[in-house]
Amino acid sequence: MRGHQPILDMRREGYVPNSAVFVSDTDCVLEAWSARNWHGVANNTHPTVLIELTDALEQLDFRFAVGLHVSLMCQRGEERAKRLFAAIRRVEPCVLACAMGNEIWIFKKEEGGNGKRIRA
Repeated sequence: MRGHQPILDMRREGYVPNSAVFVSDTDCVLEAWSARNWHGVANNTHPTVLIELTDALEQLDFRFAVGLHVSLMCQRGEERAKRLFAAIRRVEPCVLACAMGNEIWIFKKEEGGNGKRIRA
């Protein structure tokens, strides 16, 4: 996993990102670049965290996402997306959303539960 450490550092200093945190489980070169560099680019308001193919999803530390809005992009299969969604949901982000096929998966902390699936 790349890109999460600057968010943790910000939180330790009393700051939180002012926009959604993007968590990307893809092989996209742009996403990889953004995860390495988002915190050093002037006027960048979109923190990006990249999940790598070799990461053990259930063992990753998603505490950086507690109470934040998280936009999850998954392109490595629905089963992996379900595991990643569940792992992030456990830390209780304010909102967690993922578009998967013709569905939108959404979890809201205030509603609790496992989240909802909305057919698009």
